[in-house]
Amino acid sequence: MTDLDLGGGYSARPISLDDYRETCARLEDRIFGGNSLYAFDPPVRPAPPPGESWNWGVYHGAELIGWHHAHALDGRTVYMADTGLLPEHQGRGVYSRLLLHLLAAFRAAGFTLVQTSTA
Repeated sequence: MTDLDLGGGYSARPISLDDYRETCARLEDRIFGGNSLYAFDPPVRPAPPPGESWNWGVYHGAELIGWHHAHALDGRTVYMADTGLLPEHQGRGVYSRLLLHLLAAFRAAGFTLVQTSTA
């Protein structure tokens, strides 16, 4: 997948799983106010392979302002596991515009069900 133009100077582009994890560790306190459940401390054992996954960095201009992570649960189901945007970029419709691209990408990849949960 190539860069996604989200309008208003916003874009998203694929990033590696390691870049996604680093971005979460760097921005999550600003996004979630220190109440995040993530713990990307040094691992005590190797993580299991994630299977097929999709990781996007969300940008405003050249600034990385958030992320999205999803992974396949099975041959037909994608789980949208994690999204975060810095507070100053929330409420501007960025996620709503990103979601349209994500759903189209999952459909094009052959998935028929998208699952997510919110806290």
